[in-house]
Amino acid sequence: MLGWLLMIVSRGYVVALFMGISGMIVYGFIRPYIVFRSFEEYGLLAVAFLTAGFMVSRGLTSLYTGLLITRRGYGFTGSTGLLLLALTYYLYTIVPTNLYPFIRLLEGFASGLLWPSIQALVVASVPSDWRARGLSLYFVLSNIAYYFSVWLASPLKDLVGYSGLFIFSIMLLIVLAIVYWFAMRGYGLGGGGYTGFRVYGRLFRETIDLVPLAIVMGGVAGLSLDYLLAYARSISGFNRDLARLYWSYAGYISLGLSLVFSYLADRYGGEKINYGVTYLVLLSLMAISIPSNPVVLYTLLSLPLIGTRIFRPIIRSTMVERTGMKELAITYTNMLMNFGAAFITLLIALINYYVSSLLNLGLIVYSITALVTIAFTRHRIMGGRDRKKHS
Repeated sequence: MLGWLLMIVSRGYVVALFMGISGMIVYGFIRPYIVFRSFEEYGLLAVAFLTAGFMVSRGLTSLYTGLLITRRGYGFTGSTGLLLLALTYYLYTIVPTNLYPFIRLLEGFASGLLWPSIQALVVASVPSDWRARGLSLYFVLSNIAYYFSVWLASPLKDLVGYSGLFIFSIMLLIVLAIVYWFAMRGYGLGGGGYTGFRVYGRLFRETIDLVPLAIVMGGVAGLSLDYLLAYARSISGFNRDLARLYWSYAGYISLGLSLVFSYLADRYGGEKINYGVTYLVLLSLMAISIPSNPVVLYTLLSLPLIGTRIFRPIIRSTMVERTGMKELAITYTNMLMNFGAAFITLLIALINYYVSSLLNLGLIVYSITALVTIAFTRHRIMGGRDRKKHS
C-alpha cells in the first residue's frame, strides 16, 4: 500500500500519466486516418513502408533520447518531441498522400524524443518493486485514452470534419509542450552521467538473452500498429468504423490482462512471462495467417494485441532490473522494439506482395523463424550460464 501511495503522489508519475493520456488521445484522432488513407490509395505495402519509416526513425532517435535526458532533462526532451509532433500533423494536412512516408520519418523522430522519455520518467518516479505495475498502469490508462479516441474520432469527424480534428490535435500538442516544459524543467538533468553511445555496448552485453525477445515482439507490435488492422479490413470487407470498433474491444481486454501479469512480474520476476507470452503470440500469428470469417478473424487478432500489451511493461522492467540504468535501459528497449517493428513489418509485406498465396505467407515464415531463433538463443545462453556455474 505504501508503494502505491508513493507512486500516486509522485510529481513525475502524475505528469507522465497526464502526458501519456493526452498524447494518446491525439494519436487516436490522427493515426487511423493516415493508415486508412494510405491503404485505400496504395495498398498494404504502402502501409508497411509507413510503419517501417516511422519505426526506424523512432528507434534511432530513442538511442539519443536517453543521453539527451541526462544532458538537458525531461522537460526539454519531451517538449521538443511534442512541438515536432504538432509540426508533423500540420504537414499531413498540406501534402499529398504519396509524401506521407517522408512526413512519417519526422513523426518517428518526434515520437522517439517524446514517448521513451515519458516511459523513462515513469520508471524514475516509482519504487523499484512497483516498476512493472507502474509501467503497466501508465500503458493501460494511455491506451484506454487511445482506443476511446479512435472510437470518438468517427462521430467527431462527422461534426467538424478531418480538418477540425487536425486543428484540435495540433493545438492540444502545443499546450502539452508548454505544460510539460514548466512541470519537468530541469528534472532528471545530469542523472547517471552517461555522455556517449558506447554505454549501449555494455547494455547489450548485459541483456543479450533478452534482445531477440524485444526485437521479435517489437515486430508484433509494429504489425499491430498498422498492418494487421489494414490486413483484417482487406479480407473482411468491414468499413472503417466497424474495424475500429473490433480493434478497440481487443485493446480493452489486453490492457486489463497487462495489469495482472505486471503484478506477477513484480512479485516473481518477468523473464518467464516474457518468454511465455512471446511463444503464444507467435503461434497466434500463424493462426491469423489462415483466412476465416470476419468475426473469427478479428477475435484472433486480439491475441497478438493482448500479448504485446502484456509484454511491453514487463520487458522494460526486466531490462531496468538487469542493468540498473533507468533512462538508457528504457530508450534502448524502445530502440530494439522499434527496429523489429520496422523491418519485420516491411519484410512480411514484401513477401506477401511478391509471393501470391491464399495464406499470409509472410506471417507464417516470420512466426516459424522467430520461434526457432528464440528457442535456439535461449538454449545456447542458458546452457552457457549453467556451464559457468558448474565450472
